[in-house]
Amino acid sequence: DAFPRTFGLDDYRHALHVDEIDILVPSSDAPLALPAASPTDVDRAIAKHAVEYIPSGATLQTGIGSIPSQIAALLAEGDGDGYGLHSEMFTDGCMQLHRAGKVTNAGKGLYDGVSVTTFAFGSAELYAWLDGNSDVAFLPVEIVNAPEVIGANND
Repeated sequence: DAFPRTFGLDDYRHALHVDEIDILVPSSDAPLALPAASPTDVDRAIAKHAVEYIPSGATLQTGIGSIPSQIAALLAEGDGDGYGLHSEMFTDGCMQLHRAGKVTNAGKGLYDGVSVTTFAFGSAELYAWLDGNSDVAFLPVEIVNAPEVIGANND
């Protein structure tokens, strides 16, 4: 009950027919929440340096930890926009970029119009934001992490 309802895309509809389920265990447990990492001065300096190399319209892949979180925060607060997201993990930083209006997914060249991910790991707020949010498509890891798929993205 407490997990977000998410969406797949096209051939990757991530749904099961009841006949494909052997055992179903109902639960109201919430997904594991990831505590926010406190950035150090070094983390902030690395993030500040990194964002200088990220142009508007870039397709982004984020990760776990304070440096990716700081990069996302700086991009969300900065002048750039029109970013695309194609990342194995969807984080609070990805949500922050969406909420700041910085993500359009318009020029990725592949899966335009949606942020593509395989799984989400973050705060309870992130899970609530993802619930019913069709701006994010959850696809199989063998698609999201395939070098030929990643290489087909622009920038």
